[in-house]
Amino acid sequence: MLCNPIQHEHVVSLPDGGCALQLYDTHVVTARPTGELVLTSGGFGHSTATQKSIAAALQLFGLTLIVSDEDRTSWSVSDGARFLRRFADGLVVPPNPQYPGLARAKRLLNNYQRRDTAAEQGDDVEMGDGQDAPRRGGRGGRGQRYTPY
Repeated sequence: MLCNPIQHEHVVSLPDGGCALQLYDTHVVTARPTGELVLTSGGFGHSTATQKSIAAALQLFGLTLIVSDEDRTSWSVSDGARFLRRFADGLVVPPNPQYPGLARAKRLLNNYQRRDTAAEQGDDVEMGDGQDAPRRGGRGGRGQRYTPY
């Protein structure tokens, strides 16, 4: 997607070696050194900016934020194959072999640093997989079987 940075959104390095995508004062996506992602809305689950920030970061790792058509504050996170969880503040997405250990943190940090540098220069940056908003889903894929990692 061509990414127009959301104002007040940036990535910060953490003392443990991980990093976090920060929107205003909230770490909405934290990449731990173990490879886990920790997600939180900071209590702003109704916010389109929060949805877009989390969705864009998740796309970097092949994950999708699904927003219910029936209740815009009801979200789920999926990899489309084995992982599907209803979003709740503090949701932990387990490590993925494709991004072991600090690889998730480095990918998150590098991608947003590249985006911010391009934005400062007035350029557009390709991010994610071509989707610029959370995927919408009516009933959350009922009838499909998902198993955790």
